[in-house]
Amino acid sequence: MTTTAHKHWFTALSDALDKTKREGNLSGVFQLATCDKLSSVPRVRTHILRAFLAPSTHPTIPLLITTTDIRSTKIGQITAEGSSRIEAVFWTESTMEQFRVMGPVYIVPSPPYATVLPQPGQSPVFDVLRETDGVDWEQTRCDTFNALSSGMRASWCRPAPGSPLKGGYGEGLKWPQTVPKLGGLCRVGDGPRKKNNICEGAWATGV
Repeated sequence: MTTTAHKHWFTALSDALDKTKREGNLSGVFQLATCDKLSSVPRVRTHILRAFLAPSTHPTIPLLITTTDIRSTKIGQITAEGSSRIEAVFWTESTMEQFRVMGPVYIVPSPPYATVLPQPGQSPVFDVLRETDGVDWEQTRCDTFNALSSGMRASWCRPAPGSPLKGGYGEGLKWPQTVPKLGGLCRVGDGPRKKNNICEGAWATGV
């Protein structure tokens, strides 16, 4: 993005997203690009910005919070050696601006997947969030899940992304349509409802 005002990108993007939302246009949608290292083929998909998270001592260095299905192919592209950097592109209709954000990505998965994915580690930003601001990444993951509508939460109970629909679109009628919020820290296998456990296991938060 080029601007004569040279506004800081975070301020500019936040202002543009806020204006877009106030005017009733779709806000917070962006394109996330990765590269399939094995085939050297670029991959892109649409994501939703769930929140910004900025450490108290570094307010101009925010993290972008989004969500994904742990079973999706992008996870393998992100976890491949040397492939954990992505580029995100926002287009804000109300301001007619494009924002490109590039950087490393980290995954906050359900506990059973915690040892095999690039998670928030040691850095000035993550240290402040954890030690000063008291951020608990597992709780952040659960809070993000609970903030969704019951129908959106149920979407994580579906078959893995890319799975063939053997019964056509009618197959989707068999899937859960709503899923209640999770209580407290969510752990796979501890919830009172089986469908909660299934979709919560697939749920992951990207940072």
